[in-house]
Amino acid sequence: MFIAAVVKEFKLVFRDMHSVIVLFVIPGVFIVIMSLALQDQFSEGKEATFKIYYSNPEPNEYSDKLLSYLSGNKYFTFERSKQTAEPGSIIKTLGDRSKAFIEIPTDLSSYTITSPEVTNPIRIWLSPSINIQSSQLLEIAVSEALVKTRLHFIFSEQASSGISIEELLPENSIQVGFLYTSEEDPVKTPTAVQQNVPAWLIFSMFFVVIPISTTLITEKQQGTLTRLNSMNVSMGLFLAAKSLPYLVINQVQLILMLLVGAYVVPLLGGDTLIIGNNYFALTLLSLAVGISAIGYAMLIAVIAKTTEQATTFGGIGIILLGAIGGIMVPKFIMPENLQELAMISPMSWGLDGFLDILLYNKSTIAIIPEVTILMTFGGLLFTSALIISRKNT
Repeated sequence: MFIAAVVKEFKLVFRDMHSVIVLFVIPGVFIVIMSLALQDQFSEGKEATFKIYYSNPEPNEYSDKLLSYLSGNKYFTFERSKQTAEPGSIIKTLGDRSKAFIEIPTDLSSYTITSPEVTNPIRIWLSPSINIQSSQLLEIAVSEALVKTRLHFIFSEQASSGISIEELLPENSIQVGFLYTSEEDPVKTPTAVQQNVPAWLIFSMFFVVIPISTTLITEKQQGTLTRLNSMNVSMGLFLAAKSLPYLVINQVQLILMLLVGAYVVPLLGGDTLIIGNNYFALTLLSLAVGISAIGYAMLIAVIAKTTEQATTFGGIGIILLGAIGGIMVPKFIMPENLQELAMISPMSWGLDGFLDILLYNKSTIAIIPEVTILMTFGGLLFTSALIISRKNT
C-alpha cells in the first residue's frame, strides 16, 4: 500500500504541468535573472561603468594632475563636458549617461599650499539615480586624487627631500583577499550566483505546498481519507507516503538549480557557481530544507478547506518567509533588527547552511545546527498536521 501510494503521488505531480513549472522552471529563471542583474553588486572582479562628466574651465598643471589621478580609478570613467550650462541642467540633459558632474575650480593651485583656505571648493553634483554607495565611492575617489595632487606639488617644491609621491603611496601597497578559500579555488570571491542559487532553490522547495495541498484537498473532497480511515489505514503512514515523492523532488531541484548556477548562468555572461566537493553536506542540508518545506505544506493542506485557500495562504506565507529570511533581499543589506527577525524563518537557516557550504567551505559538522533546526521545524509542523488530520477524519 505504501509503495502504491508513493507511485500514485509521483504520477499526480507530473500530470500537473503547473506544478512542474512552479517547482522547476520558475526558480531556474529567477536564478538566471537575479544572478545577472546583481553580479556587479557582488563581484569584486566587475568594474563599475559609471560615466562622470566634469568641467575644467581653465586647464592648468594642477587640474591636469588631478584628472590624471582620477582617470586611474577603475570604478568610474571621466569625460570632459563640452556644455557650459549649470550642472543641474547638464545632468538632466545627459540623462542616465552620467551619474554625477564635477566642477573643478580655476584656483585649484591654492590647494597645494601647506594650510590652504578653501574658498572655491571642488563641487560634485549627483544625479538622483546614483545610489549611496556609488556617491560615497566617488567622493572618496575625488578626495584621494586631491590629496595626491597636493602632495605631488608639495614634494616638487621640496625636491631636495628626495621623496616622491610614488614612493610615499606605492601601487599594490594594499592587497585584498577572502577567507575560507581552498586550494582548489584559491581566488574565490562572493558572487551574486552564490547568493541566488541557494536562495531561490529554498524558495522553490517550499512551493511543494501547491501540489501537496491540491492532491490532499481533492482526496478529502472525494472521500478518500474517510475510506482509508474506515480501513484502519494509519494516517501517519498515509501522509508519509504522500511526503516521500516531494522529498525526492526537492533533491532533483537541488541538482538542477546547482547545474543552472554552474553552467547556464556563465553561458549568459554571469559568474560561475563553485559547488565544491562536499556533496554529502549539500544533500543533508537539502533533505533538512525539504522536510521543513513538506511540514509547512502539510499543515497548510490540512487546515485549508479548498485548493484556492491553500494556494493563497500557502503562497503568501512563503513570500513572507522569503522576505524575512533573506531570500529576496540578502540579509547583510538588512538593518540589524531585521537580521535578528530573520531567525524566525526556516528559509534563513537553510540559506545560512548553503552559504556555509558554498561560500565558506565549511564541513558537514558546521551545518548541524541549521540541519537540526530545519528538521525540528518540519517535524513539529508535520506532527501538527497529523493531529489536525486525525481530528478532521
